[in-house]
Amino acid sequence: MLPETLECTQRIGQAIRLLRQIQGLPQAWVEKDAEIPRGSLSAIEGGKRKVDGILERRLSSVLGPAVHDCISFERRRMRSLLLNS
Repeated sequence: MLPETLECTQRIGQAIRLLRQIQGLPQAWVEKDAEIPRGSLSAIEGGKRKVDGILERRLSSVLGPAVHDCISFERRRMRSLLLNS
């Protein structure tokens, strides 16, 4: 498995921020409902923290299945770019 690049982490964070904003949800509410540590969502959305499987499931439970779709798409895209370079 290829390592997740900084660009991929940032793009995933941007997608999660957009999903949250579209739904009109504040970061604090999403963190509480998803049972993730305070400040984690800000780090994710800022591209400073990777989203592992547990975080992905917790965020999906609050923001919906689009979280999984965005993460999967970005990881496939990055894998393709890395393999074809």
